[in-house]
This record gives sequence, structure tokens and C-alpha cells, in this order.
Amino acid sequence: MTAKRALYLCSNSTWAEERKMGLLQSFQVTVRPLSGEDVIGEFTATEGRYSNFTKEVSFIRYVGASHNRDYDERISQMDSTLKRRMEQKQSGYLRVEEIARVLPADQTAKYVDIYEKWKRDGGKLPFHYQNEMWEQAFYCNYEKLIQMYVDTSGRREETFRRNFGVKVIYWIDMYFPKLFCETLKMRSFPKFVCGGQVKVQEYLFLYFLTMMGCDVMVLAQEKDVAVEDKKLLALSMMYQASNEKKREKVTISRDSLRRIERDQKQQAQRELRRPAAASHAVPERIQERPEVKTPQGPPQRAPQSPPQRAPQRTPVVSTQPPTIPGGVNPFAPPQQQPHRGTGIQQPAGASVSRKREWQRQEGQIQGALPSDRPLDFVELAAKATSIVMISVYNKKGQCFKTGSGVMISSKGYILTNFHVACEGAYYGIRLEEEEEIFYTRELVKYNQYHDLAVLKTDKARPPIPIYRGREKLVRGQKVVAIGSPLGLFNTVSDGIISGFRKMEDVSMIQFTAPISHGSSGGALLDLYGNLIGIITAGVDDGQNLNFAVDYETIQMFAGGFTV
Repeated sequence: MTAKRALYLCSNSTWAEERKMGLLQSFQVTVRPLSGEDVIGEFTATEGRYSNFTKEVSFIRYVGASHNRDYDERISQMDSTLKRRMEQKQSGYLRVEEIARVLPADQTAKYVDIYEKWKRDGGKLPFHYQNEMWEQAFYCNYEKLIQMYVDTSGRREETFRRNFGVKVIYWIDMYFPKLFCETLKMRSFPKFVCGGQVKVQEYLFLYFLTMMGCDVMVLAQEKDVAVEDKKLLALSMMYQASNEKKREKVTISRDSLRRIERDQKQQAQRELRRPAAASHAVPERIQERPEVKTPQGPPQRAPQSPPQRAPQRTPVVSTQPPTIPGGVNPFAPPQQQPHRGTGIQQPAGASVSRKREWQRQEGQIQGALPSDRPLDFVELAAKATSIVMISVYNKKGQCFKTGSGVMISSKGYILTNFHVACEGAYYGIRLEEEEEIFYTRELVKYNQYHDLAVLKTDKARPPIPIYRGREKLVRGQKVVAIGSPLGLFNTVSDGIISGFRKMEDVSMIQFTAPISHGSSGGALLDLYGNLIGIITAGVDDGQNLNFAVDYETIQMFAGGFTV
């Protein structure tokens, strides 16, 4: 096997191990759902965010499309808009009546030769990305696609594998140059629309396009795609044209949820309009965070929250948020004296027993290991040392909302909700047993659809391990919630799992442990001390109907920060 082959194949053990360990960055995608009210319009207008090497994509099956009376007009508008965008931004767009099924007889030998050279010694495929990470994903996903086809069909003959591999190479040569106009900078991504009959081979090729960052829509005139495998169908989202304008994807709407942060934010804004009774001093020992950074590029401004309708409930009155007094620079160089041996600061004023606990935890801080036995509630409450309170400040130095966060890494990465972190100019991080507030501007990753975000701080605490799913979570299972409701730092409550819900295609755990405003971003733990959810929301018209983003979504979003 040549060096080039070893670089690009997923099956290469060294490459795969380094990728798993986080030593190599890899291009990934996550599926972004549509509301379903106007599928063609949304597909045309929406450009998925690209952040932290992850691209949001749409993979849509639009069934019964031609039954709409204005179908032709909407398709014409889509073509016009996307072609104009292609000319302005060099982002590709292509719509075909159907995907070509038969290879031209005079070119078959050429594509067979390309496949044989690729299989034998890592020969080049008929398309090239200038971006090395994109190129790695291209070769990796091509091999993955062939294996998916073999696994789905259950046939292992080499001729069966080769025939599909050759056909995909033909499609790559036909469609990729028209779609991926920009192959160096990941700043624009294409859209592909096709009609006609789509069977397994065509469907897998469309999935291949999405894995490379392309939005895909299948215009199925009468019937859905001719794919029976449910796992394959789950890779895309099906929308019925007859259900437009009335389609409801979840039984519990987002409008019925109490977004724990929103009421507190509204109350804080009211308080800011009133004359301040007194100034609250901020400790001088703070940490230096000059700007918001993402691993792959220049500083970014913290994202703005998507517009939401205010919930119909009376806000809980919270204490007046602190402001930074004049003359205090929250990003002055820190004056820290790290504890000897580990670089982890021992909490000021901690009791002897707490110090001993920290000494024990310092030896474990490099790894978040789950307990091998159920913990009692006192032991679970001790996990609060790894839960932080987050104060979100605007450009005027005013704290306008607070939330919670969970230490998930010994490197200072904090997992919280997007609706907590959004709109912040910088953040104040408060740790248990610490009098000082430590400030940071580093918002390193976020996803508004999953409502998750990651902040970075120089402070370290023993991370809480993310649940790995060794046993399936069940209704009735006991859980513990830890957060900072109403500014009451690290409040612990217990309850049970009362259900599992899909809310706007995000997997949620419904639980009964009491929460209040400020709990957003806090930890939902099982009895072994594993993080099974990030507390997110509650329902107004009910008691103890609370929700947390589940561990699988967390692992997908933030798993790379825990290594």
C-alpha cells in the first residue's frame, strides 16, 4: 500500500486511531431539519452553518411535489435564485430530471480502470479537493459508501462491489465538477436537486453528496424513493407536499416550553432599566481571554439567538444582575498561584475534608471515569464541583442572564446550552468554593438546533464523564439534576426519567427533578455520576415536566472535547 493510500483510507489503522484520539481534524456533517411549511422555499433560502469542521446539511425527500398547483413556478424561482447565487458566490447548483443510470459504453473501460487502480494502490479518483481535510473526507467517504452498499445488500462478491464502485466514480466525474466550484476554502457549499426514480444505488450516491457538505433534495412526483432499508431511509427526511402549511413534527411544540433562560433575561432587562441600588464589586483575579476563537479560523462574534416568541407566563423575579464597576478590566492578566503539582487551583476557603477530596480528584483529572457502583446522593452532590455558574455579559459590562455549565474536559471545556451562551460579549465563570469569577470570551463551538455550546476557560476541575450507553436508559430510572436556578449556586434535586421525546428532531429526556430559571446548561446525572443530559427547558402548563438534551446528541456534538 502506498503512502497516499494510507493517508486517505478510513480503514488505515494509524489514521483512524489518530482521528479517534483527536490528533487529526476531520470534516463532518449534521442533518438540519426543515419546518415543512414550504419545503422548496426553505431548501432554496437556507444555507447550513459551517462551524468547527462540521457542516449542517439538508437531505430531503419531497413526495407528491407536482400535486401543488404552483409547483412549476416554485421550481422556476428556485432555479433562478440558486443559479444567481452560484454566479455571485461560486457555490454550485445543479438540478437534473433523473440521475444517469447507464454508463456510456465508450467510457466504461476508463472508469473500471480508475476503480482498479484505486483499489490496488490508492490511485486517484476523478475529482480533487485542494483542501486537504476535504480531500481526506472524499476518499474516506467513498470507501465507506461502497461498504454500506455491500452491508445493505448482504452480497460479498467482488464483482458486486466493483460494479457499484465504478458507477459512483462515473457519477463523481459527471456531477462533482459542476457542484463543487470552490475546493480550497470551505465558505460555500452546493445544492443538488434530482427527480426520477431513486433506488438504493442512487440514494447512496445522494448520501455521499451530503457527506461532502452538499444539500440534496429528491423531487418524488408520486411515490417515495425505492429504498426499503429503514436505516438508509433514516439518513434523510421525508416531507409530504400535501402536509405543507399544517405539518406538525412533534407533539410538544417549542412554544409550549418554558425556556428557562428567557424569563430571567426579560426580568434582567427590566432591572437594568431601573436605577441601580448599589454596585457589586467583581474580584480582581480574573483570567485572560482576549477573543472568541474557533479552532479553524479567525475570531468570531458570539452568535445571535434566533427570534422566538415570549412564553405566556409571569417571569420569576430574580436578583439584580451584577455590573462591572468602572476601572476594573475583566481581561487583565491573571494573578494566579496554581496548586503545586497539577496546575489546578485549589478552591479558596475550602474545608479540610473538601481539600482532601480535591487532592483525591486531582489525581483523576486527566480522565473522566465513570463509577463502577451506584453512588449515594451525598456522593452525587459532590459532583457539583464540576458544575459552573455562567454569567453572560453584554458589551456594556452588564450581566443580562445567567445559566449553568458542565466541565467535560480536563482542558477547561464547559458544555452548556446555546440559548445560554448566545448574544454574550463575554462570560463570567463561577466555580464552587471559589470567591473569584473568571472571565472568558472563548465560545469555541455551538449548534442552535441542538441547543448546545462549548466555552473554554483556563480553570480546570475533574470532568464529568458523558454516558456511553452501556445499558439503555429506561422510564422510572432515578436521576439527579444540578444547576444554578435563580442564581442559587449549584442546587441539587432528584427525580426520575419520565419519558423520551423527539422535539424538532432533537432527542430529549423528560425528567421530574425540579428545575427553575438559571438551571439551563446544568447536568442531568444517572446514579453512577454519568452525564446523561444537559438541562434545557420545562413546560409551563404542567408540574415537573422538564427536558434535557440526551447523551447521544451530546456525544455527537462535544465528544471530541473529552479526549
